[in-house]
Amino acid sequence: MELITPRLTLAPNGLRFLASTHRYAADPVHTRFMMNLPNNTVEETRTFLEAVEREWAKPEPEFYEFAILRNGAHIGAMSAYLDDARRSAEIGWIIAPEHTGQGYAFEAALALWRFLTDALGCERIIAHCDAENAASERLMRKLGMQKMSLSGGRYNKGCAQERQELRYEWSLEAAFMPLLSRIDELLAQRAHTSVAIDGRCASGKSTLGALLRKRYGCRLLHMDDFFVPFVRKTPERLAEPGGNVDYERFANEVLSVGWEQPLPYRRFDCVAQALEAPVLLPPNRLTVVEGSYSLHRALRDAYDIKVFLSLSPKAQSARILARNGKEKHKRFIEEWIPLEERYFEAEKIADYCDFRFEEAEDA
Repeated sequence: MELITPRLTLAPNGLRFLASTHRYAADPVHTRFMMNLPNNTVEETRTFLEAVEREWAKPEPEFYEFAILRNGAHIGAMSAYLDDARRSAEIGWIIAPEHTGQGYAFEAALALWRFLTDALGCERIIAHCDAENAASERLMRKLGMQKMSLSGGRYNKGCAQERQELRYEWSLEAAFMPLLSRIDELLAQRAHTSVAIDGRCASGKSTLGALLRKRYGCRLLHMDDFFVPFVRKTPERLAEPGGNVDYERFANEVLSVGWEQPLPYRRFDCVAQALEAPVLLPPNRLTVVEGSYSLHRALRDAYDIKVFLSLSPKAQSARILARNGKEKHKRFIEEWIPLEERYFEAEKIADYCDFRFEEAEDA
């Protein structure tokens, strides 16, 4: 398994990186703020990398240790240690001294972050650092983490004196708390509430939908199940803002039934180009529709709460590359993203929304 970014590759760490790992892991100045470094002998580094390889061989590793590669050269490492429930992860990083100051740690951390939240479903990410490690604290802040505590009792391997430690944390629920509070408010007032989550691809719509399903046990519908079949993708149809989605079928099969009723739900299989057999979804006090085009003008008035998620083109491209690979990345950039952007602009989707969540330029 590898995680790909515009400049880096994150590959499983192991003994093939013994020499390059030991060069930075044995540097007493570069590792002065770390609890488990420096390594005094190459055998210490070897023992660690042997444990890493054993972990990678497990069906579900308890921790993930990646080597960071730049043009094939090993320049550092990223790690993530999971809790027993595999819902929370503590991350760490190190960049070789000759490669610091170029944004590699941040770029690698973003790829690891997306792997943890998207692939593993982590909802909480933690990081610690020595209170004097200004570079690591800047990185944690840049990642959008919040400072939780400053405490004593830390002992770094290269220092006998007690140190102070900073703890930073990010949680999915905290990131969307204004939205969650509004949903709670409406559920207390009425028998049923509906939410639409629209926004740019790779902005976290599926992640937010999964969070709402876990928190509320809601009925979750996906606009990806309503794409237009190839036979209807005429130039005229695709020239229509939002014409890439079968909003007519969504209106006829979902909205016409009513949110409070059992829903015979048919998913469109894009590979087979056919509708699957209907599955009856029971009524639920909360229905969430996630996906681009969910706020098409033919649909938007049906929702109680409208949400728009966004991110910068730079972050979007990096995330798609890491998530979908180079071949799909090309199609996103040249085909699917332009269709989305034309729809967002023509329909002024963000302007209709009650909540807008936008990641920082590099986040």
